[in-house]
Amino acid sequence: MDEKNLENAFNRLCADTGIKKSRDLWPQVRQRTAAAGAIRPSRRAAWVLAASAAAFVVILSIPGVSQSIMTRLARLFSSNYSVRVGGAEYKGVLVSVEGETRELRAGDRYVQVKVTSAGERAVKVELLVYSRDRKLLAKPSLVSVTGKALEIKISGGDGAEDFMFRMVPAEKQPGSYSASVYQLPDAVLNATDAIQRETLDTTAMYWAWRISVMHDVTYEQFEKYAFAWDLLPATRDLLLERIRALVASGKARRLDQREENILKDTEARLDALITSTPRMTADFKRRITASDEALRPVAKIEAMYWAWRIAEKKDVTYEELLKLSANWFSAEETKAALFRNIKAILDSGKARPLTAPEQARYEKALFKAREAGKHK
Repeated sequence: MDEKNLENAFNRLCADTGIKKSRDLWPQVRQRTAAAGAIRPSRRAAWVLAASAAAFVVILSIPGVSQSIMTRLARLFSSNYSVRVGGAEYKGVLVSVEGETRELRAGDRYVQVKVTSAGERAVKVELLVYSRDRKLLAKPSLVSVTGKALEIKISGGDGAEDFMFRMVPAEKQPGSYSASVYQLPDAVLNATDAIQRETLDTTAMYWAWRISVMHDVTYEQFEKYAFAWDLLPATRDLLLERIRALVASGKARRLDQREENILKDTEARLDALITSTPRMTADFKRRITASDEALRPVAKIEAMYWAWRIAEKKDVTYEELLKLSANWFSAEETKAALFRNIKAILDSGKARPLTAPEQARYEKALFKAREAGKHK
């Protein structure tokens, strides 16, 4: 393929985009990512204070919950339920860690509910039903399949009102809470993760104290919102592990002034790092990664092409190309690597036109990158 045909191939692939923006396959990308940056999760303190309450039903944590989180939590349940007492019905969503007892109040009845695993897709639901004066009325249990409705009925007798409990047990993977969270680019995420690793023990102590002493947030609430933090999975798992250990051991305590100052400093460093960084949805981030992966095998060819354009064809300068790359559909670290390679070729004085096989590989990779980056 000669030089003219290569230029035509670029024009076909990049549609209406100018030749100097050959990698800018979607010109509005930067505007979209900048707009996404305006939609940010609230600060941590606000996250844990946000909780949904079912109408007419008060949900309380039972003391001693620390025993249920001594080991790694394998399953988290989020189940729709209804309680009918006589003619009144109370509905809501019960979120519980496997083996944890949760209490519902429905009219003059107190109902303690515990959901545990009974197989890969099976669960055991145990109830303790109490009267207003805390007299135990019944303790039924039932094994069911997740996603299927179960019913437990108790006849009132002696003039008491009939009782019916209905639930659709559903397992919720904690990671699914992060599906709609706007995420940082990988390079920035690695930096925020490193900062938070420095104070992991202090952070764990703070949240263990909130969970086991202050009781203003439950463990399952914290675990849910921790998936929206700017942490790598391994660091998040380590933080949760340390919190569970502190809660289970009863050693959680309030931070002293020095520790509080450390966390404040950490928050300030994180804010400075992420304030001006555009965020992306998980899907948008996935598409950028897929596009970069399609071009990775021809990274050296691409660097040679641009070095030739700069050094011999002279229709673009290094500085102009660097400025134009701000709109390229690519991760910042990928672009940085490309420009390092371009500069190395320019400094060596070995810029040259691509060979026919190189041109063919590059054209094919550009097409794959564009297809990989499309919204499915």
